[in-house]
Amino acid sequence: MLFNPDISKQAVEVIFSNKNITSAHLPLIFNGIPVKLVKETKHLGMILGSNLSYKSHLENKLAKANQGLGIMIQLKKWVSHRVLEVVYKLYVRPHLDYGDVLYHSANPNKNIIFEPSTHSSFLKKVEEIQYSAAKIITGAWQGTSTEKLYKILGWESLNCRRIMRKLNILHETFIDKHPNYLYDTFKTSVYPVGSRLGNQLTLKNIPCKKGQISQRIPPLHHSRQEPARTQYQKQQNQIYFQKKNSQHNSSQKVPLFRSFQQQ
Repeated sequence: MLFNPDISKQAVEVIFSNKNITSAHLPLIFNGIPVKLVKETKHLGMILGSNLSYKSHLENKLAKANQGLGIMIQLKKWVSHRVLEVVYKLYVRPHLDYGDVLYHSANPNKNIIFEPSTHSSFLKKVEEIQYSAAKIITGAWQGTSTEKLYKILGWESLNCRRIMRKLNILHETFIDKHPNYLYDTFKTSVYPVGSRLGNQLTLKNIPCKKGQISQRIPPLHHSRQEPARTQYQKQQNQIYFQKKNSQHNSSQKVPLFRSFQQQ
């Protein structure tokens, strides 16, 4: 194993802790060369802070996403709204989706699974990026209802996207019993096979430091052609869009904005 002697490029050390007063540690030395102690490091595209916070990561991604919004503003005079939507989904939203299951903060007091809004003030800034993109695409004014904009474009909120992704991971882990390090965390909360709650794929309350986690995994019929995660995602998408279409048909028709009329 080679160790880079350049102090600016060598391996770094990060001490992860959320304590207010950090403990003093002796310097780490490898082959006679001190390892540089840093407050944060980038690993697999994620900026990991020593205080176990993703604030630096989100600030970096928000800056890149805002650059993409600037490009959309310059293009909106020359391309259709459909092209702008493709630009957003290809060059802006991926910055917000990457690693979202890690920095997502769930609301412990919510009474529904898919919560369009978030209680986190920092995650609201992430949602504002998509809201700004929706205004650019539709030509809507500031203050236009987020729900109406998303209904016109057929979008779900970023908070719902994060919840869906976490449910996909939970369902895949529960059904396939893999990866082991995730399944081991809640395998003791599984009801016996053959019991009523076991057949419903209901988990026991999982105690944690901030309360309890109680989740029901919708049952699926397995298929050899498709993994459990793909089946679950198709099932949830079908339920989501059926509900959204029924709400759309029952409500009054929302008028299109000027940019749509000019196309």
